[in-house]
Amino acid sequence: MSVVKIDKNLPEFENLDSQIFEVFHYVRRVSNRKKPIFYDQLINKIIKRFNFDRTKTISILESFIQNQLIYLSEDKIFLNMLANPIRKRILLLIQLYPAVNFNTIKNLLQIGSNQVLWHVSILEKFHYIESHQFGKITVYSLPKVPKNEVILSFLILKKSMRNLLKFLTDSPNGTTILKMVEELCQPRSNIIYSLNKFQEMNIILKNKQKSPYIYELNCVFLDTILEILKKYHNLMPKEENSDI
Repeated sequence: MSVVKIDKNLPEFENLDSQIFEVFHYVRRVSNRKKPIFYDQLINKIIKRFNFDRTKTISILESFIQNQLIYLSEDKIFLNMLANPIRKRILLLIQLYPAVNFNTIKNLLQIGSNQVLWHVSILEKFHYIESHQFGKITVYSLPKVPKNEVILSFLILKKSMRNLLKFLTDSPNGTTILKMVEELCQPRSNIIYSLNKFQEMNIILKNKQKSPYIYELNCVFLDTILEILKKYHNLMPKEENSDI
């Protein structure tokens, strides 16, 4: 294996300018071909494409290697995005449960805050994951996950909403607010707040033709809800009655 001298004083990758990310996207593109690209060949391509000098180009590639984004073997460049075990574990967790947040990742994987921030930023910047903002909380999902599923997964992290959906899945003919208050032992105001959130997404339907009003799950979402509840249970079996 060829050895590339790594400059330990290189800046953190997350602090490099946007042009460097353009370079990495270019490296990804040319390295994804069936025939690996040689190190010197890649240097020349970057110099030609971005009009860098040789010293700057080598420094950029060293930063990619240092940050485990690419690796060098027998003078050939290969992508290395998921070689880092922590980064790979974070991606697998996000793949398993859309809408995991920073604290969930940190606590479940038992890794430090700086490590979470660093690896999540790398995964997001190179489009392996995407972030969603709910108030002050940021959650993460794979780009292909529908937005409604992400929102629903996020709401299910809250125990009161999770229990409400569970109760409604067991009430195929619908139920009343009074019944929900009695069975879930929650204040009426909390029940109404949760119902309103789910009604905004058309997940819960209100039948105004009956008195008192009957609330029921929209059958279109039933399979998705059951699947997300199952994912949550598998992910956090000890937290089933807690909020994340």
